[in-house]
Amino acid sequence: MLPIFRYKILLMVDCPLCDASDITPVPTNDPRKYLTCTKCKLIFVSKEFHPEPHVAEERYRKHQNSSHDAGYVSFLMQAVTPALQYINADMTGLDYGCGPTPTLSLLLEDHNINCRNYDPIFFPEIAHGNYNFIFSTECFEHFISPKKDISRIISLLNPGGILIVMTDAWSSMDDLDKWYYIRDFTHVSFYHRQTFDYICKAFNLSMLFSNERRVFILKKNPI
Repeated sequence: MLPIFRYKILLMVDCPLCDASDITPVPTNDPRKYLTCTKCKLIFVSKEFHPEPHVAEERYRKHQNSSHDAGYVSFLMQAVTPALQYINADMTGLDYGCGPTPTLSLLLEDHNINCRNYDPIFFPEIAHGNYNFIFSTECFEHFISPKKDISRIISLLNPGGILIVMTDAWSSMDDLDKWYYIRDFTHVSFYHRQTFDYICKAFNLSMLFSNERRVFILKKNPI
């Protein structure tokens, strides 16, 4: 009887979040190729399956979400409601990745809270100056280079500033094939609850709130 050897497939790729080289394939039935980092638990799509920018933009332009859509408003309130414990009308914030029809900033207006809009395609200008809080809802999963993108977001926050992230986190690789989140071809980075622990450590943040699955509220610590 031949001996059975257990081995790890070595891949010539580093994690786009933590730069670790301990990367392994994720078995799925999806035609795209998924990889995972054993250090930070990020799952990411192999770069040959990244959408071309113009193709991704075409997909984004089809989004019809607005403040008149009760379902979308309810969806965003998952992030807004817990965030109201940490932000107020004396602060100025930013909706990072607001999309073609900014809605979150309008919801915050109901609480007399000023929130500007930014989107790399639809609202590409970021006002000068740092912010007291930043929302990034349904945005992190689109980051091809999460280390670079998260660094940029953190750089826009004042010390003590609040970052509110909304992205569906994965919990078990056994469920990936059934997970609706991987069906969107513009989603290329998927975070675990432990990934956010790594993000806090790497970017000098503290976790203020988490519902363990979709909403994570972080605070930028003083240097």
